[in-house]
Amino acid sequence: AWELRLNPGVGWMLHLNADLGEGEIDLTDLRVQELQLAGRSGEVKIKLPRRGQCVVTVAGQIDDLTLRVPEDMAARIHPPAGAISRIDTVRFPQREDALESIGFDAAVDWIEIRLDGAAIGNLRVL
Repeated sequence: AWELRLNPGVGWMLHLNADLGEGEIDLTDLRVQELQLAGRSGEVKIKLPRRGQCVVTVAGQIDDLTLRVPEDMAARIHPPAGAISRIDTVRFPQREDALESIGFDAAVDWIEIRLDGAAIGNLRVL
């Protein structure tokens, strides 16, 4: 198992291209402007940042993906076609081609999640 600690005082652009059996990534206290996840993975759990603006892009193949969006963050989610998804549609109702927090366009702190190019078996956005 790997454990990396990153400086929370700087902005990060993280590009992770790896084949993982399973992995947990906690970005809660970091300022992540961009997260790109590619490769083939079994189970991946990601806790997203609780402040700032972050674009998350997932490509590749993931059997089981859980994304935790902090309660105070607005989010726009572009889900992949064909995934078995469990997304809180009360918190993220459908708007045009995405699921989106009410007030997303006016939010100061937000996360945009682009999953439309990924092959994901089970998807949870909490």
